[in-house]
Amino acid sequence: MDANPLRRAQLARALNEAGAHAEIYESEDELCARALISGFITADHDTFGTDTGQGDVIRLMEKTGLPVSIYSDEPALARVVRAMLEGAFDYMSWPISKAKLVDLLRNSEHLEQTLTQELKARTEALELLAYLSPREREVLSLAAEGHSNKSTARVLDLSPRTVEIHRSKAFKKINARSVADAIRICLQGGLSQQQR
Repeated sequence: MDANPLRRAQLARALNEAGAHAEIYESEDELCARALISGFITADHDTFGTDTGQGDVIRLMEKTGLPVSIYSDEPALARVVRAMLEGAFDYMSWPISKAKLVDLLRNSEHLEQTLTQELKARTEALELLAYLSPREREVLSLAAEGHSNKSTARVLDLSPRTVEIHRSKAFKKINARSVADAIRICLQGGLSQQQR
């Protein structure tokens, strides 16, 4: 996906030469209008815009069910980190080498399987986390970050007993049998301190 028609054509030609079927799209809307069933998405950072912190990569993966890689003429560290945190499986410099494209193609089947499993786990975690009250989300988020009941109580200005009650209710709602279960669900569901 790239707003630049020359780069789209170059990328499609390189993928075709590497033995892959390539479809080119100008925008996310054009891409998502197609029912894609396999492969991976390669998108220009500026066309795609992953600087917003709004989960653009995650959203695109959920819409298409396909892994996403990003490229840019001049990858800046902050942009690369943001894209990777949002779920991009790779970040490349433009022009992309043929060797890199061959490597992406070789790994695409494994990437699709992994993404399918991750999206399923994320969806299940989000469904479980949706049952939590705002206070339970705060308590669970702090527990996932390693806070004890006492330190959580200090952070939220609550009594330790109140924290224990909220934590217990949260664990029941998300079917967590241990702190490790709760942390896994929080990570899969993207529950973080910024969401408190």
